[in-house]
Amino acid sequence: MSQKPVTNVLDFFLLLGGAAVLTVLAAVELPPLSELFRAPETPFDRTMALAAAPEYRLLSESAAVIPLGVSVCAVAEPRNALRETWLHRGAVGLLPGRRIIPAAVWNTPTHDEDRAEFRIVAGPRPALPPGDLVLETPRGSVWRRRGR
Repeated sequence: MSQKPVTNVLDFFLLLGGAAVLTVLAAVELPPLSELFRAPETPFDRTMALAAAPEYRLLSESAAVIPLGVSVCAVAEPRNALRETWLHRGAVGLLPGRRIIPAAVWNTPTHDEDRAEFRIVAGPRPALPPGDLVLETPRGSVWRRRGR
């Protein structure tokens, strides 16, 4: 059975109206014009996981100051095993060529962070510095263990 083309003017305007409504609904979901033509800084900038963007930026910036082949651990300040599990996963992806030591796995602390040569601290400076400061940003800091 073949369908006949839309010849009825009423059907045509009904379809045209539906297309207009769908276009308006889609346009409402677009970001503001100032952001529409600017590339996002992180994969999280325009998502529901926007809270992960600062930590992503910190890990990306840390890659520039942490040499290849060293051990690295990412911790949260204040300490939080859930957040440190995410930081570990992010560090594995964003710090290639380094040995990533987890501070927490599956939301359970490992207490292995003291084995790392470098420590990335997401959040404010720790009360007791874990070494020599290498990098400090508004999102966190990078420390090199003393004696290395």
